[in-house]
Amino acid sequence: MKIRTITFDFWGTLLHDGPSSDDRYKRTRLTAFENILASAGETVPRNVLDRGYDESGAYLGRIWSTHRDVPVQEHVRALLAAVEPTLPDRLSGSVMAALVEAYARPALLVPPAVDGSARGALEALRERGYTLAVVSNTMRTPGATLRKSRTPPFRTRSGSASRILRSSRSPSAPSAGSPRRPSTSATMRSSTCRARARRACG
Repeated sequence: MKIRTITFDFWGTLLHDGPSSDDRYKRTRLTAFENILASAGETVPRNVLDRGYDESGAYLGRIWSTHRDVPVQEHVRALLAAVEPTLPDRLSGSVMAALVEAYARPALLVPPAVDGSARGALEALRERGYTLAVVSNTMRTPGATLRKSRTPPFRTRSGSASRILRSSRSPSAPSAGSPRRPSTSATMRSSTCRARARRACG
Protein backbone atom coordinates (compact mmCIF):
# COMPACT_ATOMS: atom_id res chain seq x y z
CA MET A 1 0.00 0.00 0.00
CA LYS A 2 1.16 3.52 -0.75
CA ILE A 3 2.81 5.37 2.15
CA ARG A 4 0.61 8.25 3.28
CA THR A 5 2.11 9.17 6.65
CA ILE A 6 5.71 9.95 7.60
CA THR A 7 6.71 10.38 11.23
CA PHE A 8 9.93 11.93 12.49
CA ASP A 9 12.00 11.61 15.60
CA PHE A 10 12.79 15.07 17.01
CA TRP A 11 16.09 15.28 18.93
CA GLY A 12 18.98 14.14 16.80
CA THR A 13 16.85 14.02 13.63
CA LEU A 14 15.20 17.41 13.13
CA LEU A 15 17.28 19.28 15.71
CA HIS A 16 20.86 18.67 16.80
CA ASP A 17 22.64 19.70 19.99
CA GLY A 18 26.42 19.83 20.07
CA PRO A 19 28.43 17.87 22.64
CA SER A 20 28.55 20.86 25.00
CA SER A 21 24.80 21.55 24.92
CA ASP A 22 23.91 19.80 28.17
CA ASP A 23 26.66 21.68 30.03
CA ARG A 24 25.23 24.94 28.69
CA TYR A 25 21.67 24.02 29.67
CA LYS A 26 22.84 22.66 33.01
CA ARG A 27 24.23 26.03 34.12
CA THR A 28 20.97 27.78 33.24
CA ARG A 29 18.86 25.15 34.96
CA LEU A 30 20.86 25.06 38.17
CA THR A 31 21.01 28.85 38.51
CA ALA A 32 17.22 28.93 38.31
CA PHE A 33 16.89 25.99 40.72
CA GLU A 34 19.15 27.68 43.26
CA ASN A 35 17.04 30.87 43.15
CA ILE A 36 13.67 29.12 43.24
CA LEU A 37 14.65 26.86 46.13
CA ALA A 38 16.10 29.79 48.09
CA SER A 39 12.83 31.71 47.62
CA ALA A 40 11.02 28.67 49.05
CA GLY A 41 13.28 28.64 52.12
CA GLU A 42 15.47 25.77 50.93
CA THR A 43 19.13 26.77 50.71
CA VAL A 44 21.00 24.25 48.59
CA PRO A 45 24.67 24.91 47.76
CA ARG A 46 25.50 24.98 44.07
CA ASN A 47 27.93 22.08 44.32
CA VAL A 48 25.20 19.93 45.86
CA LEU A 49 22.79 20.83 43.05
CA ASP A 50 25.54 20.05 40.57
CA ARG A 51 26.03 16.60 42.07
CA GLY A 52 22.26 16.01 42.09
CA TYR A 53 22.05 16.94 38.42
CA ASP A 54 24.78 14.48 37.51
CA GLU A 55 23.22 11.70 39.58
CA SER A 56 19.80 12.29 38.03
CA GLY A 57 21.47 12.26 34.61
CA ALA A 58 22.92 8.83 35.34
CA TYR A 59 19.44 7.66 36.38
CA LEU A 60 17.92 9.03 33.17
CA GLY A 61 20.69 7.47 31.12
CA ARG A 62 19.77 4.04 32.50
CA ILE A 63 16.13 4.62 31.57
CA TRP A 64 16.93 5.90 28.07
CA SER A 65 19.24 2.95 27.44
CA THR A 66 16.15 0.70 27.68
CA HIS A 67 14.28 2.84 25.08
CA ARG A 68 11.95 4.29 27.69
CA ASP A 69 11.38 7.79 29.04
CA VAL A 70 9.71 9.49 31.98
CA PRO A 71 7.91 12.85 32.22
CA VAL A 72 10.03 15.93 32.89
CA GLN A 73 8.41 16.18 36.32
CA GLU A 74 10.20 12.92 37.18
CA HIS A 75 13.49 14.37 35.95
CA VAL A 76 13.09 17.19 38.47
CA ARG A 77 12.04 14.88 41.31
CA ALA A 78 15.06 12.65 40.64
CA LEU A 79 17.40 15.65 40.79
CA LEU A 80 15.87 16.92 44.03
CA ALA A 81 15.86 13.45 45.61
CA ALA A 82 19.55 13.11 44.77
CA VAL A 83 20.13 16.36 46.68
CA GLU A 84 18.07 15.16 49.67
CA PRO A 85 15.56 12.28 49.59
CA THR A 86 12.78 14.21 51.40
CA LEU A 87 13.21 17.46 49.47
CA PRO A 88 10.65 16.82 46.68
CA ASP A 89 7.89 16.13 49.20
CA ARG A 90 8.65 19.29 51.20
CA LEU A 91 8.02 21.59 48.25
CA SER A 92 4.63 23.04 47.35
CA GLY A 93 2.95 22.37 44.03
CA SER A 94 3.69 25.91 42.85
CA VAL A 95 7.39 25.58 43.65
CA MET A 96 7.58 22.24 41.85
CA ALA A 97 5.82 23.77 38.84
CA ALA A 98 8.36 26.62 38.79
CA LEU A 99 11.23 24.11 38.94
CA VAL A 100 9.77 22.05 36.09
CA GLU A 101 9.40 25.19 33.99
CA ALA A 102 12.98 26.22 34.76
CA TYR A 103 14.20 22.75 33.83
CA ALA A 104 12.30 22.65 30.54
CA ARG A 105 13.01 26.14 29.17
CA PRO A 106 16.77 26.33 28.48
CA ALA A 107 16.54 24.81 25.01
CA LEU A 108 14.36 27.79 24.06
CA LEU A 109 16.83 30.28 25.52
CA VAL A 110 19.86 28.74 23.80
CA PRO A 111 18.28 26.96 20.81
CA PRO A 112 19.89 23.92 19.23
CA ALA A 113 20.67 23.80 15.52
CA VAL A 114 18.16 22.64 12.93
CA ASP A 115 19.39 19.82 10.73
CA GLY A 116 20.56 21.41 7.48
CA SER A 117 18.07 19.57 5.29
CA ALA A 118 15.16 19.19 7.71
CA ARG A 119 13.22 22.35 6.84
CA GLY A 120 13.30 21.75 3.11
CA ALA A 121 12.47 18.07 3.52
CA LEU A 122 9.42 18.79 5.70
CA GLU A 123 8.08 21.42 3.33
CA ALA A 124 8.68 19.23 0.27
CA LEU A 125 6.92 16.26 1.86
CA ARG A 126 3.99 18.42 2.92
CA GLU A 127 3.65 19.79 -0.60
CA ARG A 128 3.51 16.22 -1.91
CA GLY A 129 0.49 15.56 0.32
CA TYR A 130 1.99 13.35 3.03
CA THR A 131 0.68 13.46 6.57
CA LEU A 132 3.62 14.48 8.76
CA ALA A 133 3.97 13.99 12.50
CA VAL A 134 6.58 13.98 15.24
CA VAL A 135 6.77 10.81 17.31
CA SER A 136 9.55 11.36 19.80
CA ASN A 137 10.54 10.87 23.38
CA THR A 138 10.83 13.90 25.63
CA MET A 139 14.50 13.92 26.57
CA ARG A 140 14.82 17.02 28.80
CA THR A 141 12.51 19.40 26.89
CA PRO A 142 8.82 18.42 26.57
CA GLY A 143 6.72 19.15 23.51
CA ALA A 144 4.48 21.49 25.52
CA THR A 145 7.50 23.75 26.05
CA LEU A 146 8.58 23.62 22.40
CA ARG A 147 5.09 24.61 21.26
CA LYS A 148 5.37 27.85 23.27
CA SER A 149 8.36 29.00 21.25
CA ARG A 150 8.09 31.88 18.80
CA THR A 151 11.75 31.88 17.85
CA PRO A 152 13.97 29.75 15.59
CA PRO A 153 14.71 26.89 15.36
CA PHE A 154 11.22 25.94 16.45
CA ARG A 155 9.52 28.02 13.76
CA THR A 156 9.67 28.00 9.99
CA ARG A 157 8.62 30.52 7.36
CA SER A 158 5.16 28.95 7.47
CA GLY A 159 4.82 28.95 11.26
CA SER A 160 5.93 26.73 14.10
CA ALA A 161 7.30 23.32 13.27
CA SER A 162 4.60 21.71 15.39
CA ARG A 163 1.93 23.67 13.50
CA ILE A 164 3.29 22.54 10.14
CA LEU A 165 3.22 18.95 11.29
CA ARG A 166 -0.26 19.24 12.81
CA SER A 167 -1.75 20.95 9.77
CA SER A 168 -0.05 19.01 7.00
CA ARG A 169 -2.65 16.30 6.43
CA SER A 170 -3.65 15.91 2.80
CA PRO A 171 -7.40 15.62 1.99
CA SER A 172 -7.03 11.96 1.06
CA ALA A 173 -4.96 10.97 4.07
CA PRO A 174 -6.48 9.44 7.21
CA SER A 175 -7.07 11.65 10.24
CA ALA A 176 -4.94 11.35 13.36
CA GLY A 177 -7.61 9.27 15.04
CA SER A 178 -8.21 6.91 12.14
CA PRO A 179 -6.92 3.33 12.17
CA ARG A 180 -3.82 2.90 10.02
CA ARG A 181 -2.24 -0.21 8.58
CA PRO A 182 1.48 -0.43 9.36
CA SER A 183 2.32 -0.28 5.66
CA THR A 184 0.82 3.19 5.26
CA SER A 185 3.45 4.95 7.35
CA ALA A 186 7.21 5.39 7.55
CA THR A 187 9.43 6.68 10.34
CA MET A 188 12.54 8.88 10.09
CA ARG A 189 14.82 8.85 13.13
CA SER A 190 18.42 9.06 14.23
CA SER A 191 20.43 7.16 16.82
CA THR A 192 22.54 10.23 17.69
CA CYS A 193 20.73 11.16 20.90
CA ARG A 194 20.21 7.60 22.02
CA ALA A 195 23.93 6.97 21.68
CA ARG A 196 24.71 10.00 23.81
CA ALA A 197 22.55 8.62 26.68
CA ARG A 198 23.56 10.53 29.81
CA ARG A 199 24.68 13.69 27.96
CA ALA A 200 21.23 13.96 26.53
CA CYS A 201 19.73 16.17 23.86
CA GLY A 202 17.42 18.99 24.96
